[in-house]
Amino acid sequence: MPGTTRNLSLMLLPQSWDGHQLIANLLLLPNGDPTKPVPLVSGQELPFANAQPVLRAALLPGIAVPPWDPSITPAMLTYVPLTLPYSGAQSAIFAGLSSEYTPTVPLLSQPTSVIRKDLPHSYREATGFQTPDPAFFTAVDGFGCALGSATPNKTPVPPRKIAWGEILSHALRQPLIAQAMGLMYLQVSIPLTPAQVIGGGWIWLEIDSSSQSNWYAKLITEQPGAVFTYAARLPALASAQDVFAAILFPTLSANYSAQAMQTAQNEADLYLDGFAKIVHASQPTSSDAVTGDATTIVPGTDAGIQIGWDDEQVTKWVNRQIGIAQALASPTPPVTPVAELPFTVLGYRVDVRQAASDPWSSLCAASGTLNAAGVFTASFTAQDLCVEPTPIQNGGANQDYWLPRYFAQWRGRTLVVNDQYGYLFSGGQPPASSGPTDSDFTGTTNESLAGVSLRYGQSYQFRTRLTDLTGGGPKSGDPNPSDAGTTTPAGSAHPGSMRRRPATMRRSSWQSGRSLLRGGRTRSGSSAFRRPARGSTARRACRCRRLGRSISARYRPVR
Repeated sequence: MPGTTRNLSLMLLPQSWDGHQLIANLLLLPNGDPTKPVPLVSGQELPFANAQPVLRAALLPGIAVPPWDPSITPAMLTYVPLTLPYSGAQSAIFAGLSSEYTPTVPLLSQPTSVIRKDLPHSYREATGFQTPDPAFFTAVDGFGCALGSATPNKTPVPPRKIAWGEILSHALRQPLIAQAMGLMYLQVSIPLTPAQVIGGGWIWLEIDSSSQSNWYAKLITEQPGAVFTYAARLPALASAQDVFAAILFPTLSANYSAQAMQTAQNEADLYLDGFAKIVHASQPTSSDAVTGDATTIVPGTDAGIQIGWDDEQVTKWVNRQIGIAQALASPTPPVTPVAELPFTVLGYRVDVRQAASDPWSSLCAASGTLNAAGVFTASFTAQDLCVEPTPIQNGGANQDYWLPRYFAQWRGRTLVVNDQYGYLFSGGQPPASSGPTDSDFTGTTNESLAGVSLRYGQSYQFRTRLTDLTGGGPKSGDPNPSDAGTTTPAGSAHPGSMRRRPATMRRSSWQSGRSLLRGGRTRSGSSAFRRPARGSTARRACRCRRLGRSISARYRPVR
């Protein structure tokens, strides 16, 4: 039967408002096999691989009525037709990938598990949180304990074919390829009047059904549930500004949990500027930088600076997505409908500078070339990639998944390309390249260094930018948002509440002759730490300063 499953998801991700136009990135995610036509009651629709979609933006002015309210009528909406640049390589790329891999479409499934995380001392000291939610977090060494108690699973993993969803997920990591495949349309202008957005609003993407000859227009007439679209929450746009949508909202009417929807709206408002709120850092003082076990020997080589941000919020976002997937995969619908609230943050970009008067430099920039299916080639220079905190599972059955204690580790070079010098210094070699065929996603990636070198005796500041599913978000050249009135989550002791925190001052301690470098967060949701020079009489001091949404570190050797 046609339309018994979802065929397409549409997302509109705002980037900026210039006073007359909303600039947005559009994301189209096909479900199922994108090379197969979609059956209708009479006839069929073109497959996604061959489609040239005709889309429109729908604006609901004001934020009082949410897009999932059943009282919304077409008369309340403003429709804006969109002009899209179609890719000439779309069908050829899909055909090449289909021939090379014969991808599958597996049944939707999601293990009944959660993602857990250790909250390192630098985060707890930065926020003042001492008793985290035990459902997701530990405050000592939960990951290390789980790792030590796990029984290795020696069962070989059987080979399997790649799924279409995995291929699309890979394509999203490189917007140039995603555009060539028709998955993304970037920097699309949506003309609106200032009066339409002065009070904020909700905006989403739709199939333009004004003509039944448009792609998918007949399908959504016959089966409205075949296309899902998600709304972005707009702030009051009184003047030109950047906009970031960390959370999208359903446009399907249902009796969702009021608390869940309010929490998501609070998060969307909090991250409208696209910057992390709680940035913290630490210098590993032992060879066990992964679990933070201070009882092991000092590092054989300098481990650099570990950087983390918004630990609790990131973990809760990931677990929310898992909960949504579990609800969708469940054969029994939940009593209270689970709202699909897409978390649009694909990854994070870390910037560095040495002084407040210096420009920020990205630690995530890279240059390279791309090839897709032998029919599309492109190159990019100093383009920001991103860091993606990825949960891992200890060996053995029914083990927990854990996010890393810190999300990035800077050793003086880039965060997004293999450090060839690290392999050389350790006596090893980088992983050998596999010799892929023409139908693979292939290319080269070279680091684009920040122009800021990691040296002993120098001070450094860091900040973290959020990256959405289309690669959009703040740029490294953007100034820090004002810290006036910034709020941060108050922690698990006061769920859902917000509070301001003043700037603080931290000091490192010396135990058994070793320094323990600790970071502290400023009022604006960032932290500062200093790392004095070798031999300095002040090397024991670790000072926290107010720096906007950034941290400051002074780099020193570990002994």
